[in-house]
Amino acid sequence: MNRLRLRQGAIGDCLLMAAIACAPACSAGGGKTNGVTASQGDIPAGEVDFGAGNILPTPGVDFGSGLAPAPGVDPEFTGIPECDACQHFPAQALFEDGLGAEAQNLFNPPSAGAGPCIIEPQDGMLIPANMLRPRVRFTAQGTLHQITLHTPREANDLVVYTRQNPWLIPPEIWDGLSRNVFEEDITVTVKTSSGSGAPSESRVNFRIAPVQAGGSMVYWGAPRPRTRV
Repeated sequence: MNRLRLRQGAIGDCLLMAAIACAPACSAGGGKTNGVTASQGDIPAGEVDFGAGNILPTPGVDFGSGLAPAPGVDPEFTGIPECDACQHFPAQALFEDGLGAEAQNLFNPPSAGAGPCIIEPQDGMLIPANMLRPRVRFTAQGTLHQITLHTPREANDLVVYTRQNPWLIPPEIWDGLSRNVFEEDITVTVKTSSGSGAPSESRVNFRIAPVQAGGSMVYWGAPRPRTRV
């Protein structure tokens, strides 16, 4: 069986333990809705295997060296915000995958029904400031998605219309957040629509710690015993 050795400083250990302790089970909701409990209606009662079935999103793109630099530790990092009304979120919505302004109309009706289960980020998660840019990953209940990020320190909300699931926070936006928004709720709201009827909605909050985590993670596998013939 593969094993995992974690070798980190005290700060990194505390952050990892906080993230694990705060992470709720997705089967119990995985996100907050507008008065509607998130659930998987297509899955029978009992134990749920989140590794199977078509209700979950595909694994999606790997972070890879071409998508983001290695986190590392920045010796000039202070953990002190550099702005009060930050401008890292654009004032205008972002449209991806060929979507146009008409996509907004699909999300104007009030949300109804069971909201998608937001798998990443976990509600209440605390992450170090030098973590690779987070992704928003959720159970697919529609083909079009409106993803909104809100935090009081940003002058605007980040609103994205996309077909992607998972969806990664753009690197330039994450760079600004990870240097200015510390120990404050960042609210992620996911609305999904199939193109007809009311959209469904869920939301979670996560925070960025005003510290960076160092250390390394080492993976290795124990050799399998040989079978003599």
